[in-house]
Amino acid sequence: MFIVFEGPDCSSKTSQIRLLSLYLIQKDYKVTVLKEPGSTELGEQLRKLLLQGGLDSRAELALFFASRCDNVSKNILIKKNVEIVLCDRYIDSTVAYQCYGNETLSEKTLRPMLEFFSYNVKPDITFVLDVEYEEATRRMVGRENNHYDTSGEDYFKRVQSYYRSLNGKEGYHYIDTTNLSIDDVHHAILKKVDGFVKF
Repeated sequence: MFIVFEGPDCSSKTSQIRLLSLYLIQKDYKVTVLKEPGSTELGEQLRKLLLQGGLDSRAELALFFASRCDNVSKNILIKKNVEIVLCDRYIDSTVAYQCYGNETLSEKTLRPMLEFFSYNVKPDITFVLDVEYEEATRRMVGRENNHYDTSGEDYFKRVQSYYRSLNGKEGYHYIDTTNLSIDDVHHAILKKVDGFVKF
């Protein structure tokens, strides 16, 4: 099974993946936690470059695709049918940040490339965790920020507009985390996961 977590920065994705993985492990499921970019030797090297910023937008997109291709071929394709794979960001992040945030190219142009570089592997379910900009900036205090975190409100809201467009679409479960505790969000996720994973 392949479960993806998406959403704007500081929407609680990392915390919720950690909580869900711990819960599943306690239920004796074998779980692999991945992140994009990252999760392979190549992916981690590319992650450092991407988080530094300063890249041409097309070069940035190419590095994201290289990382995803490596991650899918070495991890997701192998594991998704024999265990539960949780991934922090996937295809929808590319659309959100490259098409809406950076305005690099149109979603229509990007879609065929997304399928090619992901081996056409799609998640069983995608949790979209949203957060208002003001709350996101509050959550950023005290953490090490990358150039995506400091891109400003307009950029954040362009990215957010795509994620909000996924609300109600098949295969997606949208949760606005702005006024919810970490435990509230976790229980909402468990309620949904319980529908397709037998504990």
